[in-house]
Amino acid sequence: MTLITSKLFREILLGILFLLVIVIYYFRYVHIAKHTRGRAQRRKLAGAIGSTRVWMILIVLAFAGVMVYDRVWEPAHAENRSAAVSSSKANSSKKAAAKSSSESSSASSSSTSSATIPSVKLTAAGSKAITIVSGYVGSAIDDQPVTFHFLGQTTGNAGLPVQRVGAFAKDNTQLAEYWVYPSGQFDDKADVAGQ
Repeated sequence: MTLITSKLFREILLGILFLLVIVIYYFRYVHIAKHTRGRAQRRKLAGAIGSTRVWMILIVLAFAGVMVYDRVWEPAHAENRSAAVSSSKANSSKKAAAKSSSESSSASSSSTSSATIPSVKLTAAGSKAITIVSGYVGSAIDDQPVTFHFLGQTTGNAGLPVQRVGAFAKDNTQLAEYWVYPSGQFDDKADVAGQ
């Protein structure tokens, strides 16, 4: 929030302007009273009182307008804007969630039924991860012969990079996925075919 758009700044500025008008016209009255006499004094004092009254009314109206705008109009419209923004965000998040769920369901169905192994460039860490998993799991899962393929790298628990290794059957359907941590430990990320 800048100084010019600050509510408090606008209200204080109008208050200072109001006091400045009072001070200016006080010294003007004193000057008229000391230096003029008779009819000229009455005429000049009437003019000073009239112009002071006009300036005071304008400042009070401006002050009331700023107060109404700052305290009533702006908060009411801010609530409407925030409600509109939140509803649009909710709609967009619902659409994104529906899209991602449809994509994930289609991806999971395609991964279980399409019988294709994703092609990811094998890295040295990926090769090490395959060796670790195959050494522990062996060459069969549930009496099905399996081959292990590198599926890429992701972020695991505590923000550590993990290497994803998939176990695939002869027909290239993915049976399981393992996340291998830099320490050599790995997690079984559930039965992929059952998801």
